[in-house]
Amino acid sequence: MSAVPSRVLSQLTAGAPFAFYRRSLAIDSPRYNLVTLSHLDERLDGMLTALAEIPPAELGPALDTKTAGAASVLTFLAALQNNSSQVRALAEAASASKRHRTEFLAAMEWLEPAYAQPFAKSLFESSDPAVSELGLAAHIFHNLIPSRDIEKALTHTQASLRATAVRVISQLGLLSLRDRGAASLEDEDDTVRFHAAAMLARCGATPSCIQVLQQFVETPGHFSEPAAFILGMVMPSSEWVSWANPLARSTDHELFILRSAIGQGDSRVVPWFIEIMANSKLSHLAAEAFSTFTGLNIANEHFDLPSVKGKAGNELDNLPEPDIAKISNWWQIHQQEFPSGTRYFFGQPVTLEGLHHALVTANQRQRIWASQLLGALYPNKAIFRVSAPAFRQKIRLGVAQ
Repeated sequence: MSAVPSRVLSQLTAGAPFAFYRRSLAIDSPRYNLVTLSHLDERLDGMLTALAEIPPAELGPALDTKTAGAASVLTFLAALQNNSSQVRALAEAASASKRHRTEFLAAMEWLEPAYAQPFAKSLFESSDPAVSELGLAAHIFHNLIPSRDIEKALTHTQASLRATAVRVISQLGLLSLRDRGAASLEDEDDTVRFHAAAMLARCGATPSCIQVLQQFVETPGHFSEPAAFILGMVMPSSEWVSWANPLARSTDHELFILRSAIGQGDSRVVPWFIEIMANSKLSHLAAEAFSTFTGLNIANEHFDLPSVKGKAGNELDNLPEPDIAKISNWWQIHQQEFPSGTRYFFGQPVTLEGLHHALVTANQRQRIWASQLLGALYPNKAIFRVSAPAFRQKIRLGVAQ
């Protein structure tokens, strides 16, 4: 006879995978912030705690491994039980599936460092490059400094392993490996080159790194948005204006320059935000840029149009449509509070204190940008991870649980 009522077991085995899946959508969504992510994480933590008490023989048949998020649950429980063979098997399965890879790494980030770090190290030492790449990626989540094998990874024949090696250097602020990673700027693989350019941008942008990032923006593709934001962060104002102005008039590049202007953070871009709100299908994203610059919550201040919602498609990215008259009037009154020449993000100058405020109060997408800006201020420190469990983030930010 089962020690756990079948109804409870069914709820847990369905609920925990769905919570992991829901969380994967929430971590970069403007519909979530640290508070609402905390609510999601508390529920997930409760379900995982309950599942950890159930014997594996009883749990296994009840968990549908094809369900989105199931690989996260299985990986978490296997690591918690120190089941090396099962973690290895899950890593091998993850290396063959993009979805399972995402779910495997989500579990590695959720785990407490004491449980995750041994597996990150052992998987990185694997002779299978796909498994090794997963182990190396897991180093990022817990600020784990990799072994010297990372230098071999930088020149490995498998591009994904090279890309992750450069990303680890960048995300963990390993300046001692900067020069080794810089060689990857000439890599034949786009992913490797992007992460090499992002790494160099953190450490002090070079002309070659800026050129690579500009190429990613000017030729629309997967890395155009993040490259544009980084360029906004690192390019001197006059150079950025000369580069961005022609692209801003192109419908193919308008979104990228909106993102880049957020990184630039100068008040002279605000009239352009308002112009885009009035004349472009990207009006809701221009309003998001305005909100990110000023810190004004358009929906809470009733500066949106309730009857017109959701050009973005995904229900988690359903941004408010701006009431341009109200926003223009607000800017006329408050623009003197944002003198040109000072960089602003979320209504405050780009400083440690201002970015801490954003990391505590902004939405998840804005928090990602804030963490990148903070990383540029402190290139020798690990990037603050807004995808980490909320309770771990609160500890780092000094926020009451």
